[in-house]
Amino acid sequence: MDKQLEVILKKHNILVKGKGIMQNKYHEWDVYNHTMMVVEHVNGKGADNTLVVAAYLHDLGKILNAKPRVKDGKVQHDPSGNPYHVFDEPLRHEQTGADYIAQNISEDYFIQFDVDKDKVVELVKHHFVPMTYIKRMWKSESLEEMGENYQLLLDELGRIPVSKERLLILFYADTLAKSSDNEHQANIIMVYEHLVENKHSLADIYQKQLEMKKQKT
Repeated sequence: MDKQLEVILKKHNILVKGKGIMQNKYHEWDVYNHTMMVVEHVNGKGADNTLVVAAYLHDLGKILNAKPRVKDGKVQHDPSGNPYHVFDEPLRHEQTGADYIAQNISEDYFIQFDVDKDKVVELVKHHFVPMTYIKRMWKSESLEEMGENYQLLLDELGRIPVSKERLLILFYADTLAKSSDNEHQANIIMVYEHLVENKHSLADIYQKQLEMKKQKT
């Protein structure tokens, strides 16, 4: 994508409000800088303009929904004293972001990037779908059960009206952009590599999950 167009995206009036909004202990960066990392990772995979625009806008819903995370009546903070936030009320942040884009960002905004607005909306709306099923895979108590949950993931991906590869690259980039140390997300990365790059077998992924669970105990 043209660098001048990326400057427009970086300065989107809602997007910049993500600066200083810390997420949780699994995210090293605030929403804005996490977003910039996602963009960097999708560009590293040779993303087209549609995917780059979706990467910039994928977490708009977090900015719109952000509320301080409260436990036992106290706001929770990161080690530097910045408040953590929650993002999925009244709707999940993916849905909030997709709705905002559909209703409040004009077609002309996307035309300048030579991008189909509807595809961006669908990518934003579904960018967390793979994690839903990877969590089920993680909880599987046998390779057979994990395979069943994996098939459910494939079935769901087949129902989403966007390129499976685009969606998975966005999800992969979102995963890598949580922190500079991704050892605790190795199984997620392996699922992406299995689906998109034909690396690893389900048995390899299951074995890795067992190793990771053992390290946690």
